[in-house]
Amino acid sequence: MGFKEVSSSREYKGWKLWSEGDYVIGIYKDNGEQESDYGMQQWFDIEVEESNFGFKSNRPLRLNGCGSLNSKMEEIGHGARVKIQYDGIGTMPKGKFKGKDFTDVKVFVADDAAPTTKARQDYSGL
Repeated sequence: MGFKEVSSSREYKGWKLWSEGDYVIGIYKDNGEQESDYGMQQWFDIEVEESNFGFKSNRPLRLNGCGSLNSKMEEIGHGARVKIQYDGIGTMPKGKFKGKDFTDVKVFVADDAAPTTKARQDYSGL
């Protein structure tokens, strides 16, 4: 019996490699959490339809969660068509993390796919 190596069909590009204004448009497929060097990290899978910096169409893309993305994705149901745009690094203006840097993203949802259902919260591995 022979074996062949299996690789992930998912694309990934950490936020540090995005430039301000970069975006991806696609279908929101899944979300969850996984352990990382920073504790539990949320993730979001998008089936890419279009991007302005090289993600291939019809391929899944995994986005690491960040405070800005996590809160905006809470009200968007799986299957919605979304545009996620990187707006650079911002500085928290107030609160517990005042003065700290954060990853700033904008999230848009298609008019015909209004966010009517809450994103699934049954993360595997908890």
